[in-house]
Amino acid sequence: LGSQMGGGSGQLIGVAAGTLLGAALGNSVGSSLDRADLTYYNQASQQALETGPSGQALPWNNPDSGASGSITPNKYYQTSSGQYCREYTQTIQVGGKSQQGVGTACRNEDGTWQIKE
Repeated sequence: LGSQMGGGSGQLIGVAAGTLLGAALGNSVGSSLDRADLTYYNQASQQALETGPSGQALPWNNPDSGASGSITPNKYYQTSSGQYCREYTQTIQVGGKSQQGVGTACRNEDGTWQIKE
């Protein structure tokens, strides 16, 4: 899903966002997001994981489609290999349906975040 967005470094970020979305939400509500929805989602998820205060939801919405959601990061921690990770919770609402997912994302060397579990 995420790999269909952008090119170059934008494509890497799209892959990371698609990975975050897919791992946490599966094929139901998240699969209803269009490209524009994914752009809003991607911007919010990358910002929340990179700089968001722990426990503070960062909302996103696409005013054209009505899709919306939020990403709530938790505290950073560092793995034994030195990689920075965060647990997070996200909620997505599409067409009157809402779904919540939880996961752990770790920061890659290129600055993107990727699901680890």
